[in-house]
Amino acid sequence: MNFLWKNRLKIDPYFLIILVVFFVSRLFIHLILKIEFTYYFKDYLIQYLELESLKNNLLQNVFYLHSQPPLFNFSIGLCENILGKNSSFIFAFLFRLMGFLTAILGFRVLEKLNVNKNLALSVILFYILTPATILYENLFFYTHVIIFFLVSSTYYLLKFINLSNFKNALLIFTGTSLAILITSFFHLIWFIIVFIFLSIVKKSSRKILVKGAAFPFIIILALYLKNFLVFGFFGSSSWVGMNLSRITVHQLGPNQKENLIENKKLSELTSIAPFTQYIDMDSVFVEEYFGNYSGIIVLDKPEKKNGRTNYNHSAYLDISAQLLKDDLFIITHYPQVYIKGILKAFTLYFDSPTKYKLISANAFKIKAYNKFFDAFVYGSSTNTKTGYTTILMVTFIIISSVYLLFISDSNYLLKVFIAFSLINIFYVMFVGNLLEYGENNRFRYYTEIFYYLLFGVSINELIIKPLFLKMKNKA
Repeated sequence: MNFLWKNRLKIDPYFLIILVVFFVSRLFIHLILKIEFTYYFKDYLIQYLELESLKNNLLQNVFYLHSQPPLFNFSIGLCENILGKNSSFIFAFLFRLMGFLTAILGFRVLEKLNVNKNLALSVILFYILTPATILYENLFFYTHVIIFFLVSSTYYLLKFINLSNFKNALLIFTGTSLAILITSFFHLIWFIIVFIFLSIVKKSSRKILVKGAAFPFIIILALYLKNFLVFGFFGSSSWVGMNLSRITVHQLGPNQKENLIENKKLSELTSIAPFTQYIDMDSVFVEEYFGNYSGIIVLDKPEKKNGRTNYNHSAYLDISAQLLKDDLFIITHYPQVYIKGILKAFTLYFDSPTKYKLISANAFKIKAYNKFFDAFVYGSSTNTKTGYTTILMVTFIIISSVYLLFISDSNYLLKVFIAFSLINIFYVMFVGNLLEYGENNRFRYYTEIFYYLLFGVSINELIIKPLFLKMKNKA
């Protein structure tokens, strides 16, 4: 963790400021504002297996997990088995630590890019204190964790450009692979894109890159192959059909959908919401899809003990596969419906990331601050469906980044950082908005840290540096 210190003999004052602001602000939000860490979500969110099952037969349950990549559920089960009731404290601590390290790594990235240190510090402190950062840091979900791995990979990517050794290469691909093993949003294709990008910008170090990427790649490929051999799909989640139906089938008008079902163009499954609770599901669907038994509890049990639906039941393999066929039918025969869904997804993408139901309870505790921030930073309110300031800022950041990448005489390291940031931004933007509708503002938050860093780079390169150069010439 040498990125924490300027050198071994002296504490970096910028590090100290970030540490103090982070520590004091987190004490304040917990002790005064009563923001709570939502570890109890482990019992309710559909992404998590039943806790008792994880504790009693961790390895079998993780092996037969088809609805999600395994790492987050595995971490819950492992921690609960070892630490029991202390698990909440440990996860809360880890989430705080990742939040702090994300801030430090973000500052070190800007420092490596020769951004004015006072500007870099301002950008990072602003990020630390935003409502979204505070709220997602206290949400027991993988969003906050993914951001840490993305920033970590970025930091070691810049280190690799300057020092192309195996350690830095391994740390780049460790971060990307862990993101893939936590959420299906990040795919093996994204891993390959990152590898190809690095192979292009650092041609002389391709052998080292191959060595660094080999083990993480094998782990991801093993997961995909396991799912293909056991469940019949090549990927990390079986929910593709159900997720895609939100932006395709369920954008149809009621009468239009009903006619297509009657004419056997769409399956009967499209008449219900993709994640309908088992208890609310029509008996016809229950008989058709929930009648098979494998002898494996995590695949056979339709409901958890608390009454929540087990979406890892084997029935959802067939349900999602059928819905995927319905989705593709809409995309190919009714593209205007799909386009309408995409436009709605992009509209939501630019909205405030704090307009998300899982953080609403904590958001209420900082209601005034969050409302002020939404209005003046995102250009969003309870009466709007998007963030108008966000659209302007994202446009500015992307245009200025493209200018610095292709037109200006910026240094090579800066160009590599900009290109890598844009790869991640556009990956999240298009994968999220072309494949799903409903959480698009949360998806954007995956890469909001890149927008902050690119904003700092743009201000530094386009305003501060020219001003200093002008003053120097006058002197």
